[in-house]
Amino acid sequence: MRSLYRSVVVKKELSPKAKLSIYRSIYVPTLTYGHELWVMTERTRSRIQAAEMGFLRRVAGRTLRDRVRSSVTREELGVEPLLLHVERNQLRWLGHLLRMPPGRLPREVFWACPTGRRPRGRPRTRWRDYVSRLAWERLGIPLEELEDVSGVREVWESLLRLLPPRPVSLVKCFFMCVLQGAEAMVLESVMFAILAERELGPKLYGIFPQGRLEQYIPSRKLETCELSAPSISAEVAEKLAKFHGMRMPFNKEPKWLYGTMEKYLSQVMRLNFTMESQLRLYNRLLSYDLPHEMDTLRALLSSTPSPVVFCHNDCQEGNILLLKGGQSSQQKLMLIDFEYSSYNYRGFDIGNHFCEWMYDYNCDEFPFFKVNTQAYPTKAQQMLFIESYLSEYEHEFDNMDEEDQMRLKEEMFVEVNRFSLASHFFWGLWSIIQARLSTIKFGYLEYAQARFESYFQQKRLLGI
Repeated sequence: MRSLYRSVVVKKELSPKAKLSIYRSIYVPTLTYGHELWVMTERTRSRIQAAEMGFLRRVAGRTLRDRVRSSVTREELGVEPLLLHVERNQLRWLGHLLRMPPGRLPREVFWACPTGRRPRGRPRTRWRDYVSRLAWERLGIPLEELEDVSGVREVWESLLRLLPPRPVSLVKCFFMCVLQGAEAMVLESVMFAILAERELGPKLYGIFPQGRLEQYIPSRKLETCELSAPSISAEVAEKLAKFHGMRMPFNKEPKWLYGTMEKYLSQVMRLNFTMESQLRLYNRLLSYDLPHEMDTLRALLSSTPSPVVFCHNDCQEGNILLLKGGQSSQQKLMLIDFEYSSYNYRGFDIGNHFCEWMYDYNCDEFPFFKVNTQAYPTKAQQMLFIESYLSEYEHEFDNMDEEDQMRLKEEMFVEVNRFSLASHFFWGLWSIIQARLSTIKFGYLEYAQARFESYFQQKRLLGI
């Protein structure tokens, strides 16, 4: 390295472009030889960064005394951080390792658990422990989910391409905030990449601090009246069934629904409105005794069997694209906007979709929505949807006799209509909060009133 430094870095007759070419082709491979299996410590990271920046600063004609940030120097030279290069390759090798068939020696060594006594003292960190922690810290994927996510090479590679540099901050609390924000973005990117690979969403090309870059798809969003079209309803059912069949590397406990509603309810009870018209509506909503209704609803749903699956949680017409030009004879629709997606009860996702048949948000006059309670799907329409769903979700459904099929459909009919109550309650609470916080022109309190009126009407129809 010293001879390379003397013969290349300090030579003024070599252009920065030539020096960077030597940096990439000779310096980096030599410095990081065998790095895929390194166990990185803070001392190792510090030494790599020092060696990296010692070369790059000389190429840029700078020294430490110039007090220019390393990130600025890298950006000017068009070089990615060397630590990012190392971590990406370590995770790439991990994915390759996990895709190996059973019986391959590297895979068997990775999963092996040695027996016998070990010497006294703290054991050295195993590469498996290190790289598992790295995958969790950088991608938010736990060890038990790694094989599922890395099993598809294209998904794994897209995640590694989107891997951001490690955040750097001198203030620990600020560092944690940045890290949590980056982790949330990475988790969302994991979800987008997997859904795109399954053709359930647009491709993800990149992420940046305030958003992401997605594939442009020639399409238009559905109109509310189109949700009841038999062909469209059947395809939405198939899409949701495929969505629910996904295995995602997220917490699979169904905490989202009740946890979010409890948080919303707590906020609603502490709100203050100053405008008389808003205050009047707000007080009317509070007169429904929302905490008691929440307890009653939770008791009802706790007694209603509903499998926990990966749910969209906001499958309304604005989040369903009708593809233009018939991009595929088998596919006319595509789901988008997965910001509420999480593991949740299946009944909520489908019940929420049925509730959206009643609400048209394409209105130019206040309150900027229309309600048609008669548009809620009839039992015949729901049965068509449920049959299409079960044909895709339950692989043995089509082979069942007619009596067993009808029993499954009736059970799901009860499940979905009970959970539709949770949809009204959830979005009613959400809308009350938005009336206080949002700057968008929309009749949020009027919408909350409409949702709670539908909630009580649905309770009467169900005889609750």
